[in-house]
Amino acid sequence: MFSILKRRVVIKQSEQSSEQERIATHIFNTTIEFQQKWSTYLQRKTNRLSNVVKICLLIAFCFISTGYSIYRLKYSFTTSRESVIQVDRFVTKGSTSNSGDLILKPHKQPANDKFFRIQKFLKYIDSLNLTTSGRKLKDSILKDRPGLMDSIRTVEKMFQSQ
Repeated sequence: MFSILKRRVVIKQSEQSSEQERIATHIFNTTIEFQQKWSTYLQRKTNRLSNVVKICLLIAFCFISTGYSIYRLKYSFTTSRESVIQVDRFVTKGSTSNSGDLILKPHKQPANDKFFRIQKFLKYIDSLNLTTSGRKLKDSILKDRPGLMDSIRTVEKMFQSQ
């Protein structure tokens, strides 16, 4: 009855196939194998039924699916549009305009925050001079990052010039 489903389709792997092709081939072959097992199982189950029972089941399935489709069509045309899909207005935070374009506002706080972090770092480096272990730590930091203090001073001047 279902001799079409019994054909075995297998993709042979070529030697030059990539990893993705190998995975896709494996998924494909697994799917085909599952379909074949499923069709064999259904074939065994339906072989026990007589032709009259098979025709009655087919007619019952057609009536049920047609009835459900007609019900869904009738329901979609007879109900009011508002109850099917309702769209509500939602409020955005103001970072977008009514047209949906992004509005970029200049922020002063992060720049000030970065400036205060730079000043805090400079105070920390200066406080390391108070103890001998602190001086060793400061020397090791400056040895590992030779241009650090010059960069910090340059960035600090840039913030002060704004």
